[in-house]
Amino acid sequence: MINILIVEDDLPISNLIKHNLNIINYGMAEY
Repeated sequence: MINILIVEDDLPISNLIKHNLNIINYGMAEY
């Protein structure tokens, strides 16, 4: 996984972005 955004972990929006990136990466890894 490539971390493009470096943000503070305690920000809710940051957590949502990272959560979405994890889902995308997981989905891409399936193929």
